[in-house]
Amino acid sequence: MDKEAAQYFVKLHIIAGQMNTERMNNTDTFYTLTGKSGEIFNSDKDNQIKLKLYGGKKKVKIIQGDIVASNGLLHILDRAMDKMAPTFESNTKQTIMTMLQPRYSKFRSLLEETNVGHALDEDGAGGPYTIFVPSNEALNNMKDGTLDYLLSPEGSRKLLELVRYHIVPLTQLEVASLIVIPHIRSLANQIIQFNTTNNGQILANDVAMEETEVIAKNGRIYTLTGVLIPPSIVPILPHRCDESKREMRLGTCVSCSLVYWSKCPANSEPTVSVMAS
Repeated sequence: MDKEAAQYFVKLHIIAGQMNTERMNNTDTFYTLTGKSGEIFNSDKDNQIKLKLYGGKKKVKIIQGDIVASNGLLHILDRAMDKMAPTFESNTKQTIMTMLQPRYSKFRSLLEETNVGHALDEDGAGGPYTIFVPSNEALNNMKDGTLDYLLSPEGSRKLLELVRYHIVPLTQLEVASLIVIPHIRSLANQIIQFNTTNNGQILANDVAMEETEVIAKNGRIYTLTGVLIPPSIVPILPHRCDESKREMRLGTCVSCSLVYWSKCPANSEPTVSVMAS
């Protein structure tokens, strides 16, 4: 096992935050520092908590839990977790842009569209980088018309702002750092907030991370289940003011003798002719 594989294996045994056995008894899912999740079994006949990584084959048993340390809690297991391969492999010989193809091709195309991708494809100024990358599915799930608008000439400024919001320059953030720092400033000069759920899932602006700390030649990649939206471009879709709208309104009641002298609201159009009785 090489160094990177060993580090990944260790992270499969770490949960962000302090998840004690009481909390484990009240939930059925936990998240490791890699972003991978697992199942908690707390209703077995022996009354011992067991854990299993999703996609793994075996359960591990907590034989001693809630050992307090200066920086967290320890749970002693009866065996190691299953060795799992990362969904997105690190590669210190490839640049960020190269690694995003083809699985994260949609966000890669947005990087190319805004010319931000040039910096991420070389060891240029501003590097190294930390980049938060939405999956293709996350981009597909954006509100209807949003991507089309962002890719239009009218939406190009907002697209650039959105893309830059996913990048942190001049740093390679380790996943352990995301647990202790509340926020960081992005390339768009706007803040990304970090927090951790009670069962260890790490969030950026309340968007869940799928795979954490994927190492590239010129930075680190974190993949997301959603899209980070900078406050400066909200609402993304413009409010239209060039649409015609028609509605029927009940007019003011007047005496029949005055009907020809009564007035409708400005710019009204008659629907029927008024006939004298």
